[in-house]
Amino acid sequence: MALQIETEQEAYLAIMYACMSVDGRVTEDETDELIRSLMKEPVFKDAPLISLYKKVQLINQSIRFDAYRLIELAAPVIGPELKPMVFKSAVNLLQADGVVFGTEKDLMQHLQKCLYPEISNGSTN
Repeated sequence: MALQIETEQEAYLAIMYACMSVDGRVTEDETDELIRSLMKEPVFKDAPLISLYKKVQLINQSIRFDAYRLIELAAPVIGPELKPMVFKSAVNLLQADGVVFGTEKDLMQHLQKCLYPEISNGSTN
């Protein structure tokens, strides 16, 4: 049986991981910073972040490191009350270096469509 994203915590982390990996690589420093930032979020209070991170890595590996697919798997698991926080965190992560490249912009638009399909224009990636 394939691993699945089952909780909002896993989904949130998966979306952040997708944003972090859009450039094709994830450094140890990026991972450490992501874990530190998520530890501050109320949704991750007392969560086993390292275990969640390892599961997300395995899921990402199973889908051949496709950030867009990872978002598609994760977005439906995010409840309506958590969507704005997840989107804001993802955008902040993508803009962290002060420059938003085309691939990052495309991923942001894909995330918005997946989190808010009811307001998307119906086009797909």
